[in-house]
Amino acid sequence: MKVARADAKDLDAGMMLLGLLDTVSSGYYPSDTDDEDDGPLRFDSEDPTHLAQLWKRLNACFDAAPGFQGRVIFGAATLMDPRNKVIDPEADCLELHPALKAAQQDAERLEWLMRNVSAAEWERLGVTHDGGKDGRTRIDAAMAMPANAGANSAGACAGPATEGSES
Repeated sequence: MKVARADAKDLDAGMMLLGLLDTVSSGYYPSDTDDEDDGPLRFDSEDPTHLAQLWKRLNACFDAAPGFQGRVIFGAATLMDPRNKVIDPEADCLELHPALKAAQQDAERLEWLMRNVSAAEWERLGVTHDGGKDGRTRIDAAMAMPANAGANSAGACAGPATEGSES
């Protein structure tokens, strides 16, 4: 799923809203500043002037980054949706999904192989290796070779089939 990405202004507006909600839900008046002398101490939900001040502060949040609520909330919901496999659904805190951790380890393994495997071994696997970034493109091409199709699905590292070898 693709959703609009929240930017720094959106996150700042979200934090401003969170601070306002924390203030009011704790029973305090949503003054214009954090100075205690700027208005009454406690919030009275029956007082029209207090409600007008709350609305003024809410509007300031909304005006800071119009539409931020959707970008922040839907962005978080998209990241946390188990179908997207970004966040580990079993973790108690925000952690990468195990599939992403495994992909990161595989990328590190590839980097190691590209630095440490000899050109002769790459060529045995069907990859003309130059040791540079183009090596990835050549690996992709070798993986797509019909002779390597079995190795791709079975996860084997036997290299391409050669004349006289068993497939």
